[in-house]
Amino acid sequence: MNAGALNAGDAALQRSFPTVMVPRREPVAPMQAAGERLLIGENGVFIEIDLPWLSVVRRVAHYMVPTAIPYGRVVESTVLRCGTVPPELIGD
Repeated sequence: MNAGALNAGDAALQRSFPTVMVPRREPVAPMQAAGERLLIGENGVFIEIDLPWLSVVRRVAHYMVPTAIPYGRVVESTVLRCGTVPPELIGD
């Protein structure tokens, strides 16, 4: 195996669930297809889920030690692309 080359299993995992370092000076590139990815930002690690009916970004981890992280800030968001969910479909 070449130094720095990933084995087939790790390469497949990274293609199906990539990790993106969030840029500081421009928006992060939108996802090219429906799926999930991790966003690494100055304010933590976030999961981004992009589906035809939903787009959501949520923090899944934060840094325990104060240190300078060279990436941009991530903002949590939720977009219901299908419109508002009728109240009768939401449980108590």
